[in-house]
Amino acid sequence: ALQANGARSSFEPPACSLLPSDPPELAKAKAVAERVVAEAKAAAERDVAEVKAASERAIAEAKADAERTLTEAKAEAGMRAREQQLKADAELARAKVEAQAQV
Repeated sequence: ALQANGARSSFEPPACSLLPSDPPELAKAKAVAERVVAEAKAAAERDVAEVKAASERAIAEAKADAERTLTEAKAEAGMRAREQQLKADAELARAKVEAQAQV
């Protein structure tokens, strides 16, 4: 809606209008200023893109680390459960041997 009314967004500097009576030095200064603003805007956009890419990489690395940790924890829990099952089976076998010896 703002663009349709001719209003500019808050991020765009107003365009410099050159009057025919502007001295050449002023025209050069305005051109330099516009170029500096354009370069600063481009640099800021590159910085934002770099930060976004770095954030995405950090998130991907954290996710991969979390998945590795979860996989390791599941494997360790499985080994512990298997160890407990073997101990329980051995205890049951001993109890059966003792029960048969008493008969």
